[in-house]
Amino acid sequence: MKPSVSEKLKGSGLDIEFLAWLEGEEPRVPDLDRIRKVKDADFAAAIRGTEWLAQYFSEPELISPHRPKEWQARYDVLQQFLYAALGSSLFNHTLSVPEDLEALERVLETLLPSSFWSEYREDIRHLRKQGLPPRLTEGKAKPSGGTGPSEQTMRMRAAVQLVSAISKTPYGDLARFWNERLGTEKYNAQQLKDRLRKGDALTRAAGAAERSVAFWRRVYDVDLRAVFPGPFPLSPKLKERYRARAADQPKD
Repeated sequence: MKPSVSEKLKGSGLDIEFLAWLEGEEPRVPDLDRIRKVKDADFAAAIRGTEWLAQYFSEPELISPHRPKEWQARYDVLQQFLYAALGSSLFNHTLSVPEDLEALERVLETLLPSSFWSEYREDIRHLRKQGLPPRLTEGKAKPSGGTGPSEQTMRMRAAVQLVSAISKTPYGDLARFWNERLGTEKYNAQQLKDRLRKGDALTRAAGAAERSVAFWRRVYDVDLRAVFPGPFPLSPKLKERYRARAADQPKD
């Protein structure tokens, strides 16, 4: 009897569970490229909204059947994510740093007696004397070149790269493997080839597929520092992986 493609790939030493995990349309990680699309006022309002929801951990009768500790932990994560995301937006606001520092001074002056924040004011003045931050001239906006490849496409690219290491027909073998796992005929080799033609030159350059494999392997292994510098709300697939990894850890 001819072995299934799953048996073939597994017999060649491939981690087929990881390969199966790479399939799927739903995103697994935050799309940090979209931070630039969030308005400053929306960030501030979202943080206030999160604080408003978080306070209800102390009202167990209102949040039932949720437990107060679970509620508090959930909103702690969301708060940390939003603060970190706001901080990450710095890279998209280089032109506005001088204005941001002026706003910081106004807010501190409004909220605090001058003696409370004099050290911060002196820090800002010190950097200004050094010519920092420079006042940049805003140039003409360059066309964005369209949207980049989706997360699903990047995972497909990583999956094809994995199968390529052991197969001369990686697109066909990957399509058959995912179809076997799903019990459908959702994928075919040509479809995968067409999908992976998308994307800019950087995502299709030499080494890009290997880097994509390394990134998604870290995510699969729940090394979430590869995704974001701090906590963030987990997608259902990452919650499954987190629980599976926790179950595999030896108990003291």
